[in-house]
Amino acid sequence: MKVIIDKFSGFCHGVLKTIETTEKILAKNPDKHIFVLGEIIHNHKEITRLGNIGLKTIEVSDLEEVAHDYPDSIIIIRAHGEPPSTYKKVKDLNLNLIDATCARVKSLQRIVEKYHSNGYYIIIFGKEQHPEVIGLRGFCEDECDVIQNSDQIENLNLKNNNVVLISQTTMNKKQFLNTAEILNRKINDLNNSGSNINFEIVDSTCKAVTNREDSLIEFAKSVDCVLFVSGKNSSNGQSLYQTALLANPNTFFIESFDEIDFSIIEKMNTIGISGATSTPNWYMEEIKNAIEQKYSN
Repeated sequence: MKVIIDKFSGFCHGVLKTIETTEKILAKNPDKHIFVLGEIIHNHKEITRLGNIGLKTIEVSDLEEVAHDYPDSIIIIRAHGEPPSTYKKVKDLNLNLIDATCARVKSLQRIVEKYHSNGYYIIIFGKEQHPEVIGLRGFCEDECDVIQNSDQIENLNLKNNNVVLISQTTMNKKQFLNTAEILNRKINDLNNSGSNINFEIVDSTCKAVTNREDSLIEFAKSVDCVLFVSGKNSSNGQSLYQTALLANPNTFFIESFDEIDFSIIEKMNTIGISGATSTPNWYMEEIKNAIEQKYSN
């Protein structure tokens, strides 16, 4: 049995930057209480590792208590970003703030803010309760609609003269472009019937996710089965898993080593391990070593 790790898997640049920033803050401030608002990334193994070296995970609703008990603490904004109201709350409570928002998400927040200030009706292609989308909604004062598939287009209010469609960064690019095409056809039909809608599309899907699809397909086809390692609530993880599954039906989504069905993989000659942009390389290596050790005899 041969176990191979997908060389293109692991942290994207944005996640890596967030983790490195957090590690530096922890190392430089060993005597301070350091908190992150929500899961720093959608991977429990990495959350546990950072927790073991001092990072505490809290929610925005905990900030008053933190300010009272630990007034000199440090608050980290996670990779997914936060709405402006969170920044204001941290500032009003005189807490130290470190913004570790992914640069791509930060750029998208500015785009949403710009379109909102210019009076556009904003449509976000994404998951309504995803932390990135919650942050984006804050940058347009929640004056937007969120759709996750083209079926929801019928529920949109397309009476505004200026409409823009953007995407949560970790959504599937093909699904976004398909939704954009269908929405564009609907708006063209409305315009042909007398409406005057100016429609713009901002493809804000993350290239770190979309660029991995072709290499992941090639990798999945090159092995007998794929163990796709990801946090269950990782949006890009779910998307990339579906990409691998289409390429190789013997693809299995796992969050941890103990979820592996060895009655299936023991029949395989080559096992591929891949993961989301929020899956740490060290854990994929750990899984690889554990499998090899299990079958070393």
